[in-house]
Amino acid sequence: MKDSADTGNKRLRRVQRAYPENSGVRWFATQIFGLARQYGGTLIWAFVVVYLVKVVGETAQAFAGKSSNANFIVNLAAQMNVTVAISIVLTGVTSLMWILEHRRHRQTRERLTGRITELEKLLDPHRESSNLTTQGTTRIGDQ
Repeated sequence: MKDSADTGNKRLRRVQRAYPENSGVRWFATQIFGLARQYGGTLIWAFVVVYLVKVVGETAQAFAGKSSNANFIVNLAAQMNVTVAISIVLTGVTSLMWILEHRRHRQTRERLTGRITELEKLLDPHRESSNLTTQGTTRIGDQ
């Protein structure tokens, strides 16, 4: 019995020596990964937006004084390949499908809200309203 306890203690001491609790490197890595996990998505979007602004600016500088808007559109259409066209069409189709599904989901939620309220009143007649709207959001005065 004592052998297994000694082995466990030796293993624990070995781990503690390898990674001391107040290790500056460990603390720094923990902080960096925590920030990346917390703000990573926002930083990616910020970099994408900055890059797109840079590309649009370079494009505007390249065409400045050299062509009219009509020439710019014709040149852009001439250089558009099939992959880009399919990508744009699929983006439009999926966006439309999302909008329609969002609308259907909202209508279903509104339809079922009354039924849920009835069932809750049957379970507890003294139940008070949560003051949520039929869309499931808080009322304007409650925000």
